[in-house]
Amino acid sequence: MTGEHADVRRLVAALTQKVVASKHELTSQEIGNAMFGLQGMSSAAYETRMLVKQLALKIQQSHTVLDPQGVSNSLFGMQRMSSDSDEVKLLVQALANKIEHSWKLLGPQHISNGLFGIQCLCSADKEVRNLLKVLESKIISCHDEMSSKQLGYALFGLRNMNSDRQEVLRLVAAMADKVSSSTDGWTLQNLSMAMFGMQGLNSDSEEVALLLNALSSKCSTIDFNSGDREFNFKMLSNLIFGMQRMSTNSLNVCTILKYMPQVLASNATAFKPADNKLFSPAMCANILFG
Repeated sequence: MTGEHADVRRLVAALTQKVVASKHELTSQEIGNAMFGLQGMSSAAYETRMLVKQLALKIQQSHTVLDPQGVSNSLFGMQRMSSDSDEVKLLVQALANKIEHSWKLLGPQHISNGLFGIQCLCSADKEVRNLLKVLESKIISCHDEMSSKQLGYALFGLRNMNSDRQEVLRLVAAMADKVSSSTDGWTLQNLSMAMFGMQGLNSDSEEVALLLNALSSKCSTIDFNSGDREFNFKMLSNLIFGMQRMSTNSLNVCTILKYMPQVLASNATAFKPADNKLFSPAMCANILFG
């Protein structure tokens, strides 16, 4: 459900009044369920922001300790929330405080869902940086191997993070370790999602270089000849778009780029004039911008 329709916004406004009137203290499961249900709701809508504010207050008032599923669901539900609004910042800080005091270890899927959910939050905001600091420690504490799909989704969630911030760099270093230790085979889609999420990261920083090194080492395991042509072109454009702050002075950047002609060559075989629509102007723009 999204907030694009007036009926939905009216329903959200009514729910907000119910939340305000409730004296019930939320449990971990209730926090997670409530937040998970917001995943299609954009903070651009006034009604959504009012509900977010009341949920943030309820989370602050709750004495419950968030379990891993509660952490995962809460962050995953924020995927259309922008930290431009004060209400979202309030919610982010409330969740950061809860996650910090959560003593149970997060698993690979919890980390993947959680990072994917913060994709519209910006590292320029201190509340978001507080959350990143907490998540970094949780990622380091997880000793289970992450799959390439989980890593792709997790790194995609960093797309509004800037490597000028130390909290971002420390989290990037933690994720670099996860990529390095993963023995799972990679696909073009997973690599594309990971690289798209790095669009705010500068390859000159040591932590980003570590992540690029880990990702470039996975390229040799990818079958660039498989998959649908239109899908592969879209993945290629997203991948290169994510490299907009990276320099070819980096060997790892060059290593990743050297595989890209294979995607074009293998998917351009037997191309017909009618197939030109598969490589859209938007894809060309993403590649040139990157």
